[in-house]
Amino acid sequence: GLVAINLVWLVPTIRNIRNSASILALEIGQRAAHEINFSLDGSLRDLARSAGETAEDPEKEKAALQRLLKYNPALQNAALVGSDGREILRIDRLKTADQKDLREHSKDAYLYLALQGASTVSQVFISPESKPYVTLAAPVSHLGDIKRVLIADLDLRDFVSAIRTPELARGHIYVVDVNGFQIIHPDLAELLRRPDYSGRAIVQKVLFEGRLANGLAPGDSYVNEAGEKTFTVGIPLSTVGWGLFVEQPRTQAFNGERQAIVFAVITTILGVLVLLTITQSNLRLGQLNAALNNLLRENYESAKMLVRRDLELSEANSRLQELDAVKSEFVSVAAHQL
Repeated sequence: GLVAINLVWLVPTIRNIRNSASILALEIGQRAAHEINFSLDGSLRDLARSAGETAEDPEKEKAALQRLLKYNPALQNAALVGSDGREILRIDRLKTADQKDLREHSKDAYLYLALQGASTVSQVFISPESKPYVTLAAPVSHLGDIKRVLIADLDLRDFVSAIRTPELARGHIYVVDVNGFQIIHPDLAELLRRPDYSGRAIVQKVLFEGRLANGLAPGDSYVNEAGEKTFTVGIPLSTVGWGLFVEQPRTQAFNGERQAIVFAVITTILGVLVLLTITQSNLRLGQLNAALNNLLRENYESAKMLVRRDLELSEANSRLQELDAVKSEFVSVAAHQL
């Protein structure tokens, strides 16, 4: 009965605790995802606007690129690339590239996507200075003809601030690219390590199925590198096809669940102790009652014996009285005869 009573409130309580943990983690993740998407979308818009400026006035190409870098500090450089994949003009944040610094992009997919009219984001690269970055590309269209592409490198370390949050005491947020490799992490060493998480079921759900993971499905949990079982939610980043994940130790995320279970166990144990005390008292009362019944039975038998003795004495007394009467009559007759 105690177990049944505890289950009545414990099961919905645990369900509410898990739902609350999922909602909180999703809110944290959504804020970080919104900030990253907003930054990426803003950078792509700035790039497209600069591409439009260079198309309208080719003589002001350099000024347009400088202005792009000035108002978008996350971009490390900007370059105009011809349809053959060779850079025509390149400006780095710290210097203006000379002819020998110009690069070749003919083997990069983002170039051809941009030449077809689509602004795009490349896969993640690691620079010689061990900096992770992506290349943004926007078509430079003049009278409907696209012969050049404006590209810019976006430093992913600028997104680290977006995923740092004091709300996760022991957890963290990380981002993986379209192939499941980690590209953004609060710890720079982890960020550069780029582990492959494509084998995780929750990563596959977010990246390959494009679904939001609330952390409550059986496959959403996994054991991390520290050997802790985690509670993790996943959010797809629609702009670039990446996935953002909020990871916490399961014991931390469901701390209230453990407290509720402990409370239920304690109340059950206390209830059992009370029942044992009552049972013991009932047994003792039963024993006393049995002893009292035995005593009453003995008293009853004694009373019956006393009644029987009383009857026997009454009969004996009556006989004595009769004998005494016979004796008196005999003595009287004998005296008369004498």
